Amino acid sequence: MVRLSMSKRENLSSSNLFTNLRRSEGPPSAAAQNSPWISSLLILVVLLFAGQSYALLQVTHLFGASSSPSNLDTLSKKQFESCDKNYRITFSEHHDCAIYKSNTVTNAKYNLLSVGRFDLSALVIGYLRRKEYWYRCAPEGLLDQDGIALYRHDASDLKIIKRMWEYANLAQSVYKKSKIYPSDAVLSKQLDPSYYYLNPITGKTDYAPIVFEKHDSVIDLQKRRPRRWRPGAILCLCVNYNHFYVQGFDREGKPFLSSNPARYFVIECKDGIILTEAERSQLKNKVPQKSNNGLTQVFVCETADMENSVHFLRQYTQLSLWTFVGIACLWWYLCCKTNLSRKFKSLSIGVVMISLLFLTTWYTCAFWVI
Repeated sequence: MVRLSMSKRENLSSSNLFTNLRRSEGPPSAAAQNSPWISSLLILVVLLFAGQSYALLQVTHLFGASSSPSNLDTLSKKQFESCDKNYRITFSEHHDCAIYKSNTVTNAKYNLLSVGRFDLSALVIGYLRRKEYWYRCAPEGLLDQDGIALYRHDASDLKIIKRMWEYANLAQSVYKKSKIYPSDAVLSKQLDPSYYYLNPITGKTDYAPIVFEKHDSVIDLQKRRPRRWRPGAILCLCVNYNHFYVQGFDREGKPFLSSNPARYFVIECKDGIILTEAERSQLKNKVPQKSNNGLTQVFVCETADMENSVHFLRQYTQLSLWTFVGIACLWWYLCCKTNLSRKFKSLSIGVVMISLLFLTTWYTCAFWVI
């Protein structure tokens, strides 16, 4: 009995000891309850800055210096023109340029984006307030945002354009004699030895076949849609003997694109008149009007990857800054709703102020006008 009572006392004392320990520990503190949230927010902030640093490093690596020579050493005093001569860009000294299109002229500043040329301030400062035109280097000149090719004066593709006009003039001479346009390429080759031409792309002798249609409801050659033929080729279409069309294909086998991105360049003849030449003469006689686009900036880059990287950096930076502000505000809210120390609350306020400062700085630069 004595031993039993002693064992009961020992059990009671041990249970009282564990009870007192639990009471002394008390409920978990608010800091311990919210520490996972705070840790998660800090991890998100670190990931955002890591992602932004990675994006900036990618852009810097793309534009970084290289031992290979750049294709865009200088554009000063150079001009590039579309195949229909209704769209051209002229570069002058002091990074000034002029864009002539649709009987309007737009004066702008231009920057070169090539290997070894990377000016982050020019890509960020004022980009939300200005109109931007992007061009990239091509084998024959420049390509604009719509895929319109602007050729330098010695481009090989322009030799195809020149030959297209010769075919149109040949059709005109036939019409003046017989009052009908030629409809048979074989007969044309027999009558005129100059019907053949040297294809500047393939380097082989070539000629333009003539397709004949008796009705006007034929395929629209000018409508832009996926089409391909052999590079440097020329196609002629005779419709009901009173219409004649000439279409050429560039070095990639695609139809030449006019200054209108929705239309291909086609020389049209009707009833003894070259309508394309008449339209071009009318535009040439008009005085170009100054554009009202306001502040305009032109960027000329070596590859399409450079343009895409700049747009990605701009969008990702905005998203990162807004996310950073949201995380900072959420952290400050959690600190206010819990019984955290004054040190944590002050730190959360400081993070909110820093995030707002970064965001304000970004948009100030983006809307800044130099």
